[in-house]
Amino acid sequence: MVNKDSMSAAAFTIDARGPAVRLTASGDWRAPGLAVIDDDLRAAEDDAIGREIIIDIAGVERLDTAGAMALQRMLRACEKRTDSSAIIGASDAH
Repeated sequence: MVNKDSMSAAAFTIDARGPAVRLTASGDWRAPGLAVIDDDLRAAEDDAIGREIIIDIAGVERLDTAGAMALQRMLRACEKRTDSSAIIGASDAH
């Protein structure tokens, strides 16, 4: 059983140095915690338009439908989606 108090808040980092944007998500990506990062995530979407993207969710501790939709929205924001654009690092718990 996971102790709710030990979970990290939803967070992400962006690395846009290569040909593809890399978003690395971590923490608790469930609806109650997403409002805190939503503005920053939308700004990152604007910066990623027209680029390939890799979204790494290996560090995500909890994920619900709202969190999955936020990540999917980021993936869809990138107009240049190819086989290289993907969400990676999912586990059975996700």
